[in-house]
Amino acid sequence: QSIGSDAEFYGACDPSMAKSKKGDYTAIVILLRNYRTKVNYVIAADIMHLAPNATIEKITEYTKIYKFEEFAIEINNFQQLMVEDLERRITQYGRRLSIYEINSSANKRSRITSLETYIKQGLLRFSRKHGTLLSQLTQFPLAKNDDGPDALEMAMQVAERRQPKLVSFEF
Repeated sequence: QSIGSDAEFYGACDPSMAKSKKGDYTAIVILLRNYRTKVNYVIAADIMHLAPNATIEKITEYTKIYKFEEFAIEINNFQQLMVEDLERRITQYGRRLSIYEINSSANKRSRITSLETYIKQGLLRFSRKHGTLLSQLTQFPLAKNDDGPDALEMAMQVAERRQPKLVSFEF
């Protein structure tokens, strides 16, 4: 099945400092949103311990594969500097990336719980290969880590706020 002009790619990153293997994970989630059906497909869910520079490299690699309409990054602490480095790196590769900076001040539990509606309606679909994300979602809010669900919520946030580009024809 062809993607065609009915779908667009969105991504999000919940970065961490990755100071230790016991700390927070960096989570990068990529969605394909079909505007005709309103279904969002999780294409990638990388949840791992990554230092900021490695995170920038991973996102840069994804921009070589996918043409993102928008990419969200949480900027609560040190991450603002990471955004500037990412923009510089993307530009060096001759690519463009519209970055939506999210300063997460809203209640995390409410934000992530809001995904349940999309899941129940079949508007958010997953692959079994995204085991860590699925595990974090099913264990939320009791899981030790919620970085994957956090990045997924941010990706859905940017996909929902964007309107599809409508092509009009005059006869």
